[in-house]
Amino acid sequence: MDAATPLPMRQECDASMHLPPKTARELLAKGSRQIGVLSYAWRGSRHPDRSGDTLRALQRFLTQDPRGRRIKAIFWE
Repeated sequence: MDAATPLPMRQECDASMHLPPKTARELLAKGSRQIGVLSYAWRGSRHPDRSGDTLRALQRFLTQDPRGRRIKAIFWE
């Protein structure tokens, strides 16, 4: 996803943005911490990240931080 475009709310995401349950089970079974979890307060009352700041920070972490580069899936609440 392009960081210039705000991430849609979960309810607006299409199925391609969701990890299939079988894949999630396989990643969990490995026990190698390849699933990240992100929970944060919405930045506005109508959209969680209209400016895209949170998405850009997440992209930086996943691409530039050694801990982030091992993440294969994210549970984003």
